[in-house]
Amino acid sequence: MFNNNVLLKYIQVKQITKLLLLIALFVLTGYSVSAKKWKKFNPPDVELVITAEGHEGVIKYLELVKKQGYNNIEEWVQHCSKMVAQELYYTVEEANAKSVQKITYKLNDGGALSYKDGAAPHIEIGFDLNYLVKFIIEHGLKAASDELYGVLCHEIAHGYQQEPKNAGTYQYETEFFGFIEGTADLTRLKTGGFNPPRFPKQGGNFKSGYNITAFFYLWITKTKDAEFLKKLNNTAKEMEVWTIDKALMQLYGESVETMWQHYQQDVDLYPWDNYKPQISAGFTYEEKLLFEGESLSFKNYSRLADEYLWTVNDKEVTANKFGDMAWVFPEKGTYTVQLVAKSSKNRDCDTLTRTVKVMGRNDGFEFSLLGGKLSSQHADSPKGEDVEKLFDGKKGSKFLSFQQETWVQIETKEPYILSSYALVSGNDQPKRDPGNWKVLGSVDGNDFEAIDIQKDFIFEKRRQKKNFKVDEAKAYRFFRLQMRYNQTDDYGKDILQLAEWSLTGKRPE
Repeated sequence: MFNNNVLLKYIQVKQITKLLLLIALFVLTGYSVSAKKWKKFNPPDVELVITAEGHEGVIKYLELVKKQGYNNIEEWVQHCSKMVAQELYYTVEEANAKSVQKITYKLNDGGALSYKDGAAPHIEIGFDLNYLVKFIIEHGLKAASDELYGVLCHEIAHGYQQEPKNAGTYQYETEFFGFIEGTADLTRLKTGGFNPPRFPKQGGNFKSGYNITAFFYLWITKTKDAEFLKKLNNTAKEMEVWTIDKALMQLYGESVETMWQHYQQDVDLYPWDNYKPQISAGFTYEEKLLFEGESLSFKNYSRLADEYLWTVNDKEVTANKFGDMAWVFPEKGTYTVQLVAKSSKNRDCDTLTRTVKVMGRNDGFEFSLLGGKLSSQHADSPKGEDVEKLFDGKKGSKFLSFQQETWVQIETKEPYILSSYALVSGNDQPKRDPGNWKVLGSVDGNDFEAIDIQKDFIFEKRRQKKNFKVDEAKAYRFFRLQMRYNQTDDYGKDILQLAEWSLTGKRPE
């Protein structure tokens, strides 16, 4: 006779086994249906153009593609197109409607690392074979395979992604730029990724594009919605006036500023697996030159808190109903601003402390940060590389002019006595750096006087900051940098470039 307990366990095991088989069948069937649907994907025709026959990079490229299981580069490009389409769209019908019918893929000897040109139905993608050869030497074949995948998927994403309407133009830190490059790099993160790996960092802006925006988008994907990329891409198609703030409010009911600040708090928790948000105190304020007698507003971005205690130099300050506060700084000095965020539900709290420097009215400071009217001698700068980039505080951007010699100028709102200035070299081609220059000053914008002259100067590194002191007791409102390029660059071009120009001094007494 069977023991009843043994029989019962036998029945339970059969039931569990049957249940597991049903679950497996359901999963496999669902996968099969999905795979079957994407068989209807219309891959673009691929025209391979090799502009450097016999280049070592072509042989290496083919070797990597065949290791991935593809007969040729054309099949590889078609595979990547399908992977990108599946990341951006829910259905094969949506992807096919984008109608990327042809990709001309150019393998070049030099030029841009990679680029995309044109729009559906026919786009062109270029790739520098020298980059691949160098990458293999430095990182090996496996890493190069991932890098190829990621770079190509980024460019293909530009062909398949929606373009946000009335969101500005393709210029750094516009809504349009942030979406275009952010979604392309998120597509890269979800396919080939970055190799060597890159990681999120605090700072930047949600409209900066590339991996800065992509990691923000990845945080939303990991902590809120696995289908975020598809949904975000769809908002660009639906909205007549697109902004990331409107898109996030529509999708999740939260502003982009709030989500960005919470992302900044969570950067160190990357890759955000098993995500559990903790109570955190957070606030932001405009980081500007602050003078005695001026006020500053502090925006509260605390999370999971409902009670807020603000102090300035240990003096308690009343917050408004949103937990924000404002404070007038009566004297020059360094102030300690602290926020304690509490949760009455969980009895948890968190503290954030920042220091704010307040200047005296006649102290020396970087007065170019206050802005002014900017101008340049020649209006020939490419988009995104105009004179404004000299004063944006970012070493990654630059001013560029297709001239051997030119000047740039800032007209300040009030006169200043210049005590020092700084220049930051550009990101590439050292021969484009200014080698000789004059800093000139003018009271009325007509008659200029020399303040400082430098000859045969060499920047040792890219994006290098160099400071120059001057002995000048006169106050000016117009400051001009008259500069000449170092020498003809490696492409035979006479071009000037400079990343930053900052001016430090004080108001006249």
